[in-house]
Amino acid sequence: MDAESGADVEETFAQDTLGALEDIEAEQAFYDLWRLARLDGGCAIVLVTNDGAPPHLPLNPKNLRSIDKLNIVTRFELTPGELDLDPGSTNFRNPETWTFSDPHGRQGGVIHHTRIIPMQGFKISPSYDREGAVLGLSEPYWGVPIIYSLHDKLRQFHTTFDYTEAVFADIAQGVFKIKDLAELMKSPESREKLMKRMQLTAMAKSAFNMLLLDADNEDFEKRTTAFAGVDTTLVRFMELLSAVSEIPMTKLFGIAPGGLTSDDQSAEKTFNAMIAQKQKRLLRKPLNRLLYLLFASKNGPTNGEAPESWRLVFEPLDEPDGNQLAEKRRMEAETDRLHLENGSVSVMEVRGRLRGEADHGYPLDSDFDDALQELEKEDPLLGQDPLQAVDPFGDEGDEYDESGQPKPPEVRDPEGSTGERASDPTDSPPKR
Repeated sequence: MDAESGADVEETFAQDTLGALEDIEAEQAFYDLWRLARLDGGCAIVLVTNDGAPPHLPLNPKNLRSIDKLNIVTRFELTPGELDLDPGSTNFRNPETWTFSDPHGRQGGVIHHTRIIPMQGFKISPSYDREGAVLGLSEPYWGVPIIYSLHDKLRQFHTTFDYTEAVFADIAQGVFKIKDLAELMKSPESREKLMKRMQLTAMAKSAFNMLLLDADNEDFEKRTTAFAGVDTTLVRFMELLSAVSEIPMTKLFGIAPGGLTSDDQSAEKTFNAMIAQKQKRLLRKPLNRLLYLLFASKNGPTNGEAPESWRLVFEPLDEPDGNQLAEKRRMEAETDRLHLENGSVSVMEVRGRLRGEADHGYPLDSDFDDALQELEKEDPLLGQDPLQAVDPFGDEGDEYDESGQPKPPEVRDPEGSTGERASDPTDSPPKR
């Protein structure tokens, strides 16, 4: 067939769009955008466009020929201009323009807000002046760095481990008991003799790993510091740091959790759900903005003609294991079979669904699709309920009972008239 099917057009559109994103290294740019927004409280992408207008003027998508590059700039390199305080504006509470300056203070040009894709860190409130008043931020437009919420718990975590290290260093303490020690410490001569005695004891212990003690006046013992419960305390601080950072312990520390499970599945699901929400809340809008401009550009994947409808879908973060994937395929196959029997879908529609799955495991030859389409045109019963379809063995006249079994055939006499039905060997004999 000369014309492409809907699935082929959709696949071509997706491949061209992904290719255009790879050309401008969009994946790396948005990774840095999200990372620096969390780390510094804000970051932005500056669009390098070919539209025939200087950066300080608005970007007109109708004049856009191409997007050449995505430049990452930190919050410390961008100074927001006057905020748009019109509640009816789509740019409400956002700067109209930005001024770029490098870390050495050298001023750059002015950039219009339509040429920038910013991302803010965590915001205390919609009022941008509140962050500046509470946290002393120099640029109140930006959000709060993630370290603000982690600082206290991170300090407590390190303090706990430092204390544990000190306890280990002093876990065993030697005690030397000397009779009348208080009297020996009164005079200088006695103190000097005591110090020589201690030096000889240390030398003997170091050289021969033994102690020479006066059986009547001296004694030596080791006292161990109680260490019970320290491991539990460390785990509790690790859990606290994991909670405030929103990262499971298996990912943050690389350790398996205790309890009934060893893979921390519940925390993994919670973490994936949190990432999925952040993708929708933080990444969807800037990605949609970039895709809109790509589709509007003359040299873009759609040659400046944006599709009538399109939607950005993030890949699922949960990866099913072999058993879960096999069960999913079994249920989908059973559903497809029921739909085919009911005549609600055709074989081509089922194959189209399989083609949309990356892990279906079938080649799905397009030539076979073309042959199926021709068969569906010739045989409208293809894909309907097999009980209502034509009998492949030629018994078109068979009738079926409620259970789906063929009814017994009727018997005709030699004259051609219809008589009683054929006798059934299981029928009861006639009464005399």
